[in-house]
Amino acid sequence: GEVEGFVVSEPYEVDTSDLEVYNDGAGTTEAKVCSGRGLCDDSSGECQCFKGYSGVDCSRQNALAV
Repeated sequence: GEVEGFVVSEPYEVDTSDLEVYNDGAGTTEAKVCSGRGLCDDSSGECQCFKGYSGVDCSRQNALAV
């Protein structure tokens, strides 16, 4: 009964009535300084985003950036 994978074109459903489900946050960058995609200017507290990223926390990616 273990799910090994799924694709976006098919909905993923699981009966959680007998399971404990949680998100440990592994794989996210929301707690990292500048989302791990830029450098923080300590004097201003603003992020200097790496090429291809933007936003106040560098969380937006420009798919066309090379």
